[in-house]
Amino acid sequence: MDFSGNVVSNPNNISGLIDTSSLPTVVFNIPSNVKSGSFTITVRFCAGVTPNGFSVTNNICASYGGGNSSIENFCSDTGLTSVASAINPWGKITKEPLFPAVFGSDGNYYISTSGGVANYKIRITKDVLYEGAIFGMLNLTNVSISEIALPCASVTLLSGPGVLNSSTNTIVLNNDLNGNIPYEYAEFVIQVDYSGCALTNGQVIPNTVELNGTPLGETPQTNLSNDTANVIAIDNLPGANLSSVLEKSVEVFNPVPGCLGKYVISFSNNDNRPISLVEITDQLPSEIIPKYVSVFGSINSASTSTDFDISFNGGLATTFPLDIGFGGTPSVWSSATTNTVLLKADSNTLLYPNDTVQITIDFIIDSALTTGAIVSNCAHLDGAIIDTPNNVNEILSQDSCIDFTIEDPQVKLCALKRVRKANTNDPFVTDLINTYRRIRI
Repeated sequence: MDFSGNVVSNPNNISGLIDTSSLPTVVFNIPSNVKSGSFTITVRFCAGVTPNGFSVTNNICASYGGGNSSIENFCSDTGLTSVASAINPWGKITKEPLFPAVFGSDGNYYISTSGGVANYKIRITKDVLYEGAIFGMLNLTNVSISEIALPCASVTLLSGPGVLNSSTNTIVLNNDLNGNIPYEYAEFVIQVDYSGCALTNGQVIPNTVELNGTPLGETPQTNLSNDTANVIAIDNLPGANLSSVLEKSVEVFNPVPGCLGKYVISFSNNDNRPISLVEITDQLPSEIIPKYVSVFGSINSASTSTDFDISFNGGLATTFPLDIGFGGTPSVWSSATTNTVLLKADSNTLLYPNDTVQITIDFIIDSALTTGAIVSNCAHLDGAIIDTPNNVNEILSQDSCIDFTIEDPQVKLCALKRVRKANTNDPFVTDLINTYRRIRI
């Protein structure tokens, strides 16, 4: 709201001018010393819950006079009408197979012909054109997901904000999907058990999912979006590809006593199966003084837990979700002894294919070191590659080592400045080529 072009953030901060106590009626009590002016009132429709075409009409009446003269009233005949415009941004639904379905080198997912089971991740999002949009987006109400599987299969909902009706294989969401929240989504993991089916070697098994719901103010709609994920029944499942890698690197731009450095320990599950019981240990060298540790990573929503425990020097563990991360300076660390870091997955925490973990350790190089000294360090990982269909778990054990050499003290200024010069006068155009000048100091 503004008065004569000046924004009034709190109408009541002009004493006696505006009375908002009886909204939606607003009364302007104009002091006698104000000879002229204008008011602007902004009408905002409630986000997500205002149907398309909903309208409001604003009427205004003015009265003046008093004293010895009579009061005169002037009212608008028709008022001003504002009409809401909104669209349904929903939806998009996707489905992808997960372990126990095994990803093959040919890009297909496989299950066993005998007692085959596959998990699937189902994700609901806005249409790609409206993912980040806020205004004019309708909520989707009475949302449900139709799970279309073989009649001989049984479906179980493992996780997600909904309830499965097992007689119809329909998942009913607990809440509406909010259109006014950017990048809003809902995610589910289901398990489909095909052990009641007579599967043959090489049989392609389609599994389809459909999104249903009612855009607010509109009629119910079925099959707003759909997706199909296939798995192939096979007598002998592909084996583990054993391609996951533990990597340790060091960043020391000036390897002299008293300068800063950083260890980075990275692990990625590049296998075609989840990995359990992940445990990363690092006994840090006595030649450095550790200062700060941070841990973060990505973990699949199919894991029933995302928790990891981190401990230092054999002390009490701190539990944290990997997708939230951890950061801190352990009070038990000593600059005089060797320090250890232990990161351990919860018993229910699985790293699915493409999940990652990264540990970063900032340190100071011990000032007592001499030129030519070599600082060596290794990180160790233990885990188990789950192979439930074949009833054999592959033991995973890896080491990754790195070292750096202490150099003669010297001045190494490492500041790097980049100057950007856009080749357009329009600051809002971002898809044009820009030129850069790099200045090293």
